[in-house]
Amino acid sequence: MTVPIQEEPGRDPHLLERLSALYPAVVADCLDRLGYRQQVMEPHIRPLFPEAKLAGYAVTVHCIEVDAPPANPDDYYKGELQSVDALHPGDVMVVSTCRGSYWGELLATASRYRGAVGLVADAY
Repeated sequence: MTVPIQEEPGRDPHLLERLSALYPAVVADCLDRLGYRQQVMEPHIRPLFPEAKLAGYAVTVHCIEVDAPPANPDDYYKGELQSVDALHPGDVMVVSTCRGSYWGELLATASRYRGAVGLVADAY
């Protein structure tokens, strides 16, 4: 199922098509030249297979470690579900370092349903 990218303020659906034709090194060099020197992922973060690539609007998620599960068991996945609910067509979820498991089949299915094009995570 392909969800069309809607014309939203600040979102150019043709920009993603143009960006997807570029190599990451070219994008990083251009950002560097513009003064954005902290816009790339850590070098140990790699695609699951060499041919994998994507372009989209970044929706960032900052994971934090906790000492104990929440008092209310219904809140255990609250942050993850909120992050998926925030996705729009053409989005890529970018997840900070998470030493545990962050992603699974249900979140992937919900994200695809919302039109997200991928996930980049330093996590399981």
